[in-house]
Amino acid sequence: MTQTFNAANQIDGFSYDAAGNLTGDGTTTYGYDALGRSDRAACLCP
Repeated sequence: MTQTFNAANQIDGFSYDAAGNLTGDGTTTYGYDALGRSDRAACLCP
């Protein structure tokens, strides 16, 4: 598998918030607290 990256060196096709934190990768969503620390993850599993 070949991955491509955007100008911010983030993987294309993934979702990121304004701070550059990963918020979704197609199977899991991620959340962050006010200090940018990971505080939740949820599987999008069927």
